[in-house]
Amino acid sequence: MSGRIFSLFKKKRFDYSFLQLGTSQTITLARAIPVHPYYSYRLDLRVHNVEIAAGSFAFRLQETLPYGNDPQEFTNPSVPLSATINSTITAPSLLTSTAHNLGPYLRLVLVCTSGLPTGRLYTEASATLHAQAQ
Repeated sequence: MSGRIFSLFKKKRFDYSFLQLGTSQTITLARAIPVHPYYSYRLDLRVHNVEIAAGSFAFRLQETLPYGNDPQEFTNPSVPLSATINSTITAPSLLTSTAHNLGPYLRLVLVCTSGLPTGRLYTEASATLHAQAQ
């Protein structure tokens, strides 16, 4: 079976302690990761460091289909692959998620959600996507 390992991002700091209580922020980390002709996918999220009083970091891979003549994002709202870091996760940890029959492109987004008016919302993480043909 042929496959590929995509490095989604190397060890990176995410500090969203500035978010106000009950608010969230969505950040696009990668717009169009080409995953054709693969069939099986596994998201591996490494948690190198974490300090979360309350809240979460949700890393989500969604199907998308860019169109060269239109800059809009054509993204399926469902979230087939996701991994969430919250206050129950300790470092070091490995979070995984699997899915099948996706593509031809995936979009990686991070949704940061604050759960307290004060306190840290911080993590260091890295991620890979393992893709295999059928």
